[in-house]
Amino acid sequence: MNCSWYDICEVQRDDLMDTKMHDVLMKDVYSHLYKDRYAFKSNELSNAVKMLEKNLLEMGLAPEDVNGKNVLDMGTGRQALAFHSFKAGRVYHFDISPVPVEALTRLRKSKQRFRNIFSEQLDICEPHELNCDGGLDFVYLVGILQHLHNPGVAMENIL
Repeated sequence: MNCSWYDICEVQRDDLMDTKMHDVLMKDVYSHLYKDRYAFKSNELSNAVKMLEKNLLEMGLAPEDVNGKNVLDMGTGRQALAFHSFKAGRVYHFDISPVPVEALTRLRKSKQRFRNIFSEQLDICEPHELNCDGGLDFVYLVGILQHLHNPGVAMENIL
């Protein structure tokens, strides 16, 4: 499905639009808008590390607090790489879009040092069990909840 940001806005104005259709459209738009960011260039990774460090400090944590911890990252995948740089144990990344999952999977296969990052495409809002061996010590959801069609189910899946 190809659509523009305008198409999304038009559909959002329709009171009859179901949340599934919204998710399909959003997945397509985000994949298209952000596809170039999944090259994981060093300047973007540097920005992701700085942003994650800032977010952790705002939560009263330091980057070393995630050292050796199993982390869940929902969204773009750049944070998964930032958590890796902070020496997290296992980093689990889930996204509804195949674009970041494929990019992280390629990166993991090409670079031995990213073997602790696991990426999977799934809709976190559908009931299922997350595949996070060893459990989770830290969950990172920044800028995600407002995009979920069923945040309650998403939270149940995570917990």
